[in-house]
Order: sequence, then C-alpha cells, then structure tokens
Amino acid sequence: MRNRVLLVLTVFATLITTGCSSASTGPIPIAGEIEGPANVDAAPGATIRVVAREWRLTPVTITAGSGPRDIELLNQGTIEHELIILRTDTAFDQLVVGDNNRVDEEASIGEVAEIPAGERATETFELEPGNYVYFCNIAGHYAKGMRGSLVVN
Repeated sequence: MRNRVLLVLTVFATLITTGCSSASTGPIPIAGEIEGPANVDAAPGATIRVVAREWRLTPVTITAGSGPRDIELLNQGTIEHELIILRTDTAFDQLVVGDNNRVDEEASIGEVAEIPAGERATETFELEPGNYVYFCNIAGHYAKGMRGSLVVN
C-alpha cells in the first residue's frame, strides 16, 4: 500500500512540474479567452473576433452584416501574426501564393497589423456585401492554413 501511495504522489508531482514548466511551447493563454467555434454568425454591431494560433485562424467561416465592423485579432499563438482582409470570390484556400511565400495583398480592404504573441488589436473595416478571405500573410503562414472566409450580407 505504501508503495502505491508513493507511486501516485510521484506521478502527481511529475504532472504538476511538467505542466508548470516555463519551457512549454503551447499557445499563450489570454485570461478568459477560448478559441471559439469554427463557424460564426456575427451579431449586428458586435465585434468580430478572430483567434490566431499556429497554424490556423478561428473561426474558419464568418457571416456578418454590412457596414462598419470592428474586427479583433487575438493572438493566442507563440509567434507574431497579422490579419489581411481581401474581397474576392476565390475560395479561401485557393489564393495564389507568390515566390515570396505570401499572397498578393494589393487589393486588400485593410489589415490588423502584426501583433506579438499574447496580444490583441482591433481595426474597423467598411464591409460591403460580398465574399472576402481573411488570412495571416506573414511569409508561409497562409500556406500552412492561417486563412478563413467572410461572407457579408
């Protein structure tokens, strides 16, 4: 019985020590935040929140009404991310990636500029009805899956 108790205590201590290690490579948690659902219907006037983590953006699809909309980028990853919004009828996973390992963003309607891990930033965008793609355009991030679709009614 004594050996069993010692084994349980050893396993418990190992789990606590490992879980509290500063060498963790997981996403940086932001108090009170969760990743959220894959698809969102944004309520009129509500801030649209996009969560960035390596190598995805959540939600993957957003439906929203037109007009001025605040879009917040919440970086729960471990490295810098940004959010580019491009009006296009091209599927969100079919944009052309150039030689520089980035998507041409010349026709974008704006961006939430690069933010470090654990930070958040909000920008206001004038959204007209149509189809949009949002993505992180730091070299290689779009190709690794950091992209989503925004449909504006």
